[in-house]
Amino acid sequence: MSESSDNLTKQHSQNPKDIQGGDKKVMKKSLSTILSLAMAFSMFSSVAMAADAPKTSADFTDLKDLDAATKEKFDAMISAGIFDGVDEGKFGLKDEMNRAQFAKVASLIFGLKVDTTLKTSSFKDVKADDPANGYALPYIEAVRAAGITDGYAEGEYNPAGKVTKEQLATFLIRGLGKDADAKATAGVADATVSDWAKGYVALAINLKLLANGADGKFSGTSNATRDLLVLSSYEAKQQHKLDFNGQYAIASLKATDADKLTLELNGALTEEAAKALTIEVKKDGAVVSNYTTTWDEKKTVATLKFDSKFQNNKYDVTIGGVSNLDSTAKTASVTTTVEKITKIDFLTASETIPLAWDEDENPQMLHKVRVDFKATNQYGAQSSLTSSAFDIKVSGDSTTSPIAGQQAFYLLQDDVDTNDRINISILHEESGAQVTRTFVVGMESQVAKIELADLLDSSGNKLDAIDGEGGYGYLDFKAYDQYGFRVDDVDVLNDSVSVYTNDGDLDTGTDTNDDPFVDSVIGDDAAELRLWSSTAEQKEVTVTVSAGGSGQSVSKAIKISATKEPATVEFGNYSYTLAEGDNIDRLQEDEFTNMLYVPIIVKDAKGEQLTQDEIVDAFDDQKFDFDTSSGIDLVEGEEIKRTGKYKGYVAIANVDNTGSQEITVTLEDVNNASATWRTSVASVRTVETAKFSTTPKKYMTRGATNDFKVKFYDQYGQPVKYENDEDYQYRAELTFRYTGSGAAPGGLTLVNRATGSVLNATYAPQVMSLEDLYDKKFEFVTENIDLANAPYELKVELFRQEAGESEWNSINSLTTTMEVLDIRDNSNSFTYEAYLDKTVDNNTILAAGEYFDAPGSSVQQATYLLVDNKLTKLGKEVKVRVKHNGEEVKTAAQVSNVSSTNQNVAYALDVDNSAKNKFIVAGIDAGTTNLQVVYTNLKNERNTAGIPVTTKNEAPSVKSIDLKRSENTFSRATIANGVTLDDLAEKVTIKDQYGNEIVSEKGTNDQFVESHDQALNLTYYISDIEGGTQENFDQAALNDGVIKLVNGGSVTSFTVNILAPSGVAGSFSVNLQ
Repeated sequence: MSESSDNLTKQHSQNPKDIQGGDKKVMKKSLSTILSLAMAFSMFSSVAMAADAPKTSADFTDLKDLDAATKEKFDAMISAGIFDGVDEGKFGLKDEMNRAQFAKVASLIFGLKVDTTLKTSSFKDVKADDPANGYALPYIEAVRAAGITDGYAEGEYNPAGKVTKEQLATFLIRGLGKDADAKATAGVADATVSDWAKGYVALAINLKLLANGADGKFSGTSNATRDLLVLSSYEAKQQHKLDFNGQYAIASLKATDADKLTLELNGALTEEAAKALTIEVKKDGAVVSNYTTTWDEKKTVATLKFDSKFQNNKYDVTIGGVSNLDSTAKTASVTTTVEKITKIDFLTASETIPLAWDEDENPQMLHKVRVDFKATNQYGAQSSLTSSAFDIKVSGDSTTSPIAGQQAFYLLQDDVDTNDRINISILHEESGAQVTRTFVVGMESQVAKIELADLLDSSGNKLDAIDGEGGYGYLDFKAYDQYGFRVDDVDVLNDSVSVYTNDGDLDTGTDTNDDPFVDSVIGDDAAELRLWSSTAEQKEVTVTVSAGGSGQSVSKAIKISATKEPATVEFGNYSYTLAEGDNIDRLQEDEFTNMLYVPIIVKDAKGEQLTQDEIVDAFDDQKFDFDTSSGIDLVEGEEIKRTGKYKGYVAIANVDNTGSQEITVTLEDVNNASATWRTSVASVRTVETAKFSTTPKKYMTRGATNDFKVKFYDQYGQPVKYENDEDYQYRAELTFRYTGSGAAPGGLTLVNRATGSVLNATYAPQVMSLEDLYDKKFEFVTENIDLANAPYELKVELFRQEAGESEWNSINSLTTTMEVLDIRDNSNSFTYEAYLDKTVDNNTILAAGEYFDAPGSSVQQATYLLVDNKLTKLGKEVKVRVKHNGEEVKTAAQVSNVSSTNQNVAYALDVDNSAKNKFIVAGIDAGTTNLQVVYTNLKNERNTAGIPVTTKNEAPSVKSIDLKRSENTFSRATIANGVTLDDLAEKVTIKDQYGNEIVSEKGTNDQFVESHDQALNLTYYISDIEGGTQENFDQAALNDGVIKLVNGGSVTSFTVNILAPSGVAGSFSVNLQ
């Protein structure tokens, strides 16, 4: 098959069999020879130096100014080994390519079968011993066999000849198997393109493989340059589909990162096959499931991302589940090795660093320079290791400070001036990889380049649009100075970067400060570019960002979504019983007030449902009207709850009649748009039953504790703590008694942990109010002495007294038995199990050492985490579970020692200095290990047990934030003195994906939410301020989780919000008096 058109007739003095577009056969070879030698060296390197990491655009100085999107494409093609440079550190962006080079590229991007053993070509001018182009012989034969070309002239390929743009278009179209399509496509009306090529060029443009120049012309007969080849080849590779014979098989399996395997099939999965296909992964012969699978858009390539980094293992991957399976190629294997850093690069190509020190302490100076680097592992991917994992040294008096979570650090200059030299070295000790560069100090940093990316929310998630009036977002950007160093300081950016919009409805900064750049919100230390909307209309606004140091400007279109206008309203599901006497002030806590909030569903004219925030906005815009029957009162002025857990719900203040009651919500300005909620209000709540919320264990031994809690319930099965009934009052009596023969043996007491009071079996019942007993912690405590077998009964009895009467009548009792076991009695048999407390997913814990870049050895890292930074809740306590007759026993059996078979994965630290021992396991690096636990049993004998542990370098992700209360009233003086969220809500409980439960409770010593808020990346902010602004609050204190009013004499209410990066949030409404 000829590359020229079938109708192409002889022209000029030569008629090449290949596409030529004119007299192009005789060409200079000098530059082509250099390029070919570079390509040959690249091919040799990929074989002889396989341990070296693949290159990226960062390896070439002439690629440093590519925009982010283009750089990503270059990286993909370079790291895949399809392209290399023409010289050390030079890619040759605008160099022209030759036909030998293209043969290799086409073979790789189209997945052609290449026989590297070939030594003889079907073309007489292609020789294996050609020093310039001999490397390309097997690739040339591959493109000939694929029909992409059959030569340049009879028996000739012309490997050193240049490739024109129209020839490149034709090669790519044929490689995609669209030769017939091109011949059927109307050609371009472009005089710069040869007639035979016009259909190919038209189709290449339609497929976005290539594009016209700035002048609107294609310039088909001009020679193609390497940048054009990279970008067009990238697009062709994305569109190329593998030949599929009808039977699915594994085409390739390889490790592409320290925790990723890439599986490629021989064809794209159909929709039905995609649902049926199964993937089984074995590690060293054992089936594993600690990975997630992500398919590409074509359903050809699957990425298997594992929970932890690879060790020295063999992985076997088998596909199944479909009937059309090639049984000879359904399994593939790959060997992985422990991650090793093979290369470290500075991300700036410049050898000049900006001046950031001024002896006069000029406030406009940076005083620090951000230095970014890239550490590449043996798989060719950027390692997830952060700057703290590297030994960074700098000459002179300057110092460095690592940037958390980044391969970057701040250079803090000291006593330097222009033309001074600063040596910076970055070493990864374990791998031995190092980079050193001597920088010459230049002038002060000037922002010279801006890159814009996506619009994000405060959690870093992509936004399609800013939500209407008052909505905001953060435009992801990067700013670089004249030397290529990233600038992220908020003051410098506001001073030297201009941000403007073409519509005043989209503004920068905040409503009180229009400086566009604000302090870090999303997670790193870099400033954010904040945008906010002042319109309810849907529109698109262009944002332009201009670098003051160069005048360079970049723009991005930002969408504003229209504020939704209510068009219909209905009530949502409500599953509670409302009772006479229910009152929001009396019930107080969220557990009891939930029945006072009724959900509504509001939709706009398009049928789209309004969010809770949008319902509140509509309420503030007076879009709702409310009417109730005589037995129900709504909260005056806040008929729609503005904040907290029930934001956007209808709020009931008081219920004072039984029988049928109703609430009607009407939409203003909308005809016939209303909804009525009807309910039957029951009689006043009476306390009827007591139940354990924590049940005591059935058995105890010496030196142990055994706790329980009790809750009370009304006649409707709902929890009740505060008395609403004017006709009765209630109390509870708590007793426990020895039920064996003879006198009580002693040695067992009952402790009220809320008050510290102690009760034993010989005392009279302890009389308590419902409020003092409700869900309070009580503990049975046995003395650490020999105790005989002794049975006991615990009883909580509920009494009611009618108004005006003196007699208390028993209405309900809760009884359970508990037995103290004599450990000396051989008839009492026990079983033992070592375990990690409060774990999920097969003892998976956070690889905290790696995640937080903890310094030093394993023991130093564990101490740094668990003791120095008090992050004990991110580890897990090792405990011993004892059972008797299948029931758990509360005992004094304790862990004596814990060791890890791989201390680089997990380390157990005794965090209790007393003789009791309290071993907490801290995850160090991601991986798997086995804990060897030595414990002392009840007969004071030592035994051992093993616990398998998996550690993951996956950020703690908050799954829930629970506040005991969501609203209360405080004095202005209290808030002015500074309070924490647990002071307001009484108790804050946060849970993450590892099963960690992190609690701060008012009045207790252990404030774990406060000590873990940086680890959880919690954000505190104030909203819904009535009678003031953000300036009435101490923002520095708020960043530390302290709510402090300053100059807040007019503030009457506000909401405290706590937000996790996962999007889980909690809020507390504060009213001031």
